[in-house]
Amino acid sequence: MQESNLIRSLQYLEDTGRYMLTEVRARDRKLSTHDGDFDTWWKFYKELTPYLIGYAAQQNNERINELVTKYQQHMVHLENSLPTADHASFKSLLSKLFGGPNSLSRDEQELLLEDISNNVGNLLYQVKINAE
Repeated sequence: MQESNLIRSLQYLEDTGRYMLTEVRARDRKLSTHDGDFDTWWKFYKELTPYLIGYAAQQNNERINELVTKYQQHMVHLENSLPTADHASFKSLLSKLFGGPNSLSRDEQELLLEDISNNVGNLLYQVKINAE
């Protein structure tokens, strides 16, 4: 994957992640209203993982390696939160994580999504610096 494509993908993930964080904070709309947005975000997030791992290995940059490792940890954390059958879409994953009796509190939801968004933003910044 070219750096320009990686930058665009990370920008999309950051922008959409910030949007989802705003939605979780506001709680003025149901997640199902934006099912397509969440599904697309989750698909991008998962599919970008191998490219980021390859990019980090190519760059041999300690900071990028740390950020990619954290990126992977977030994905594993989300995927391991539910059995596979329960998160065919990111919307259903979020609704289970954030809407059920054993779900994360609103503060925990915000912290998780903020941490993911911040990590993606930091990765985006590092990739842009390396592309110059």
